[in-house]
Amino acid sequence: MAESSTGPSPAYALSFTGNKTEEDDNPFEGKCSCLTVALCPCIVCFMLVIIVLSIVLAVKFHLLCHTPLGSLLANYLHSVLSLASNSKLKNVDILKKLDSQIRGFCRATNSDGESEGEDDEGDEFVHVRSLADEKEVERVCNVIEELFALDRNMEAVLDDCGVRLTHDLVVDVLERFKHARRPAFRFFSWAGQQPGFSHDSRTYNMMMSILGKTKQFETMISLLDEIGEKGAKLGKEAQLLFEKLKGRFTPNIQTYTVLLNGWCKVGNLLEAGKVWNEMIDKGFNPDIVAYNTMLEGLLKVHKRSDAVKLFDVMKAKGPPPNERSYTIMIRDLCKQKRMKDAVEYYENMLKFGCKPDAAVYTCLITGFGNQKHMDKVYGLLKEMKENGCPPDGRMYNALIKLMTNRQMPDDAVRLYKKMIQNDIEPTIHTYNMMLKSYFRNENYDMGLAVWEEMSKKGVCPDDNTYTVFIGGLVRQGRSMEACKYLEEMVEKGMKPPQLDYNKFAADFSRAGKPNILEELAEKMRLEGKVEVSDIFSGYAETMKRTGKHFTFVRNRFV
Repeated sequence: MAESSTGPSPAYALSFTGNKTEEDDNPFEGKCSCLTVALCPCIVCFMLVIIVLSIVLAVKFHLLCHTPLGSLLANYLHSVLSLASNSKLKNVDILKKLDSQIRGFCRATNSDGESEGEDDEGDEFVHVRSLADEKEVERVCNVIEELFALDRNMEAVLDDCGVRLTHDLVVDVLERFKHARRPAFRFFSWAGQQPGFSHDSRTYNMMMSILGKTKQFETMISLLDEIGEKGAKLGKEAQLLFEKLKGRFTPNIQTYTVLLNGWCKVGNLLEAGKVWNEMIDKGFNPDIVAYNTMLEGLLKVHKRSDAVKLFDVMKAKGPPPNERSYTIMIRDLCKQKRMKDAVEYYENMLKFGCKPDAAVYTCLITGFGNQKHMDKVYGLLKEMKENGCPPDGRMYNALIKLMTNRQMPDDAVRLYKKMIQNDIEPTIHTYNMMLKSYFRNENYDMGLAVWEEMSKKGVCPDDNTYTVFIGGLVRQGRSMEACKYLEEMVEKGMKPPQLDYNKFAADFSRAGKPNILEELAEKMRLEGKVEVSDIFSGYAETMKRTGKHFTFVRNRFV
């Protein structure tokens, strides 16, 4: 993060309603009356206490070596909020605030202070480079896949395999099964019971992330109880450490930026403005990271005119916009299809000496591609090559999406192969786009090839993958095969996809297999898909009663 200056409070502070003075008509040149109330010192102290407590927990459990502090606490607060909203509990405002603040802390920017991510493809778990033996990871995954599918004693076989457990290995295995919470949780539980091994923050966070995505709140609570039991064992040394840190831990520019980031992430600009003004009152000049954070926050809640004014203040009084600042503005303009304005910002970026990177090129290429200006897309790709700017994974995904949307699967495959050649690993998002493209064009053989490629590379399909794949098989009339993957999907703890289940059931009806329909009906009912369950059970009962098979003709069964 850039060094901050702590001199006199600057003449500008954040304002959203344009509290103007005679000397200055820029709304960012004076505090808004509704935001002049500084963040109460006791609240700041309270938040700092929470952060310090997370540090104490981390020290006790030796969790400092691998992940940013506080993310485990964020998962805890997030699950409490989710449970509260599901059970219609009230009075959780303080929890919401803490959740937002700690989330901001956990999502704190990288070592340079800037987030490198663009539009998220999903909240994927990001971990450090693994040191686990790839062959050992593969061996464990094969055991889990084979034995879980057969409903055999997976744990007993793992006991006999002589697995040398490390945190890296557990994280890598969970990563492979991140979309299959049942086998993932069984492996996680087994690992936690092995002598000489105890879960750390990475393994807990990974498991909590998997459970959270499928809203398995009861299991999350059980896991949190386990963490809580360990946390209750804090001794006198932890208390002494807390008392020692409490008097010496004072807010700095990074602390305020973290809080600012948290409020902006949840779209609460009122609280973000209070933090901004408090930061200035305490003598801290917002640096480029803080400005970029606020730019993103303003655009997140569609306050585009305020974002433009803040950007102009940066150009006039500093800190001057950097590559990240321009990318933030350009991305928003591209989303609005205002490509002329986006290009103007891009040209200004070059004019002021900011070197464009893959992120800004991805924004422009996506924007022009969505408007079918492929000449512009190819021109930007050529410019990238001339400037020595290699495409990254997001760029390849953006290009593959453009090709698939334009019904150009062969071009998508060429990009995919080039991606592999450049040592960039395809993501689940990459495979989902290619599957959708092939099945949309009724190229089922290539769709199956993509599925097999995923399996070969150890990429675990997510719910979107299964939905596309099962839907493609059903449309091809291969409902028996689709049934296998539907059951696999449900067994992994995923929600059944939204499909034409009438056609699906009709295929089994024509094949005279009411038992399969009954089994599927029961599984769907257990998963909460009552309407789908009723469709399957209805066809099964009719077949048994009349022996009649149905034929699907023009959206009706005769």
